[in-house]
Amino acid sequence: MGGELTIAIRSGLKRSAVRLVEKEEDLVRLEKQLDEAVVEENGARRKLNDSEKAAIKREIGKLVREGGDYSSKLATRVSKALDKSPEDINKYEDLFKTKEHEWGGAYNKRTKYKDYHTSNLPDQVIWPDRIIENLEGCIVTHNHPNGSGLSIADLKFFLSNKLTEIRAVRPDGSVFSLKNGKILSVDSVNFLIMKMI
Repeated sequence: MGGELTIAIRSGLKRSAVRLVEKEEDLVRLEKQLDEAVVEENGARRKLNDSEKAAIKREIGKLVREGGDYSSKLATRVSKALDKSPEDINKYEDLFKTKEHEWGGAYNKRTKYKDYHTSNLPDQVIWPDRIIENLEGCIVTHNHPNGSGLSIADLKFFLSNKLTEIRAVRPDGSVFSLKNGKILSVDSVNFLIMKMI
């Protein structure tokens, strides 16, 4: 697009993109905002044409699809050949990867604590107190039946429970990992702060 969207419309589109995954009526609101959007081009104001609206919807769709997957920002895709995770973690990932509900497992190298759990939900594990009380210093792995990498909820869980590593295994067996050493960079901390507020 050659022109600039007005600030109010641009911020409205941003809010709609964030909420797009929450409610179907937000899609209707987005369509209306696109119909009302005005661009300034060479000193003249005009409405968006159909191809510009379609391009914006494609871009918002891309943001929504990728918005919950923070693997590319902070986590790394684990190379199976170079993976040095404990055998118990590997067993959990082999067991969990094709489950239709989320499962999670924890292992502590120092104390040898290990446990796993499912809440029989497709998109989260509600950890019982018996595991929560033992998470500090653990490696936690879990599956994502939808095939995504790490989410913002995973990053919050990683930080709030002082984990050594958090991992997510996808149905194809690929694994994304975030270790506590990577979180210490200034860029990573700033990125997390912006996502959590």
